[in-house]
Amino acid sequence: MPPPSGDPARGATANPSREPILILPADNAVRFLMHEAAPSVDIDPRRLSFIHAVRVLRETAPLMRAAPACRLPILYAAMIQHTAQGRLPPRANRINPRVVKKKTSNFGKKRAEHYRLPQPQTTFQQSVVILK
Repeated sequence: MPPPSGDPARGATANPSREPILILPADNAVRFLMHEAAPSVDIDPRRLSFIHAVRVLRETAPLMRAAPACRLPILYAAMIQHTAQGRLPPRANRINPRVVKKKTSNFGKKRAEHYRLPQPQTTFQQSVVILK
């Protein structure tokens, strides 16, 4: 009997232990797409949006399935170019304490001294020195 949603990657499978097996290859495929797209715009693949890459892949997959084999390289190049357009904004320069509000783990409990910590005045790259 098929799952209620019709999509085994959405949950509701007969054997829930197989769900991660279905999701991991898809995650790796999206990461590979991001890795292929990043050099075309000369940025780090981590600066590309994962969600944008998933949407591009979902939009392009039906077109690639229906296209003749001679058009696949053109469609793949367009998919890479479209994925490269999904850039993320630069990360905020901030440092947060490693604490929790409720004590249910090994991290320290959040106290008054953890609120409104002074934020760094320089970027992370300016603060770190790599020695050879």
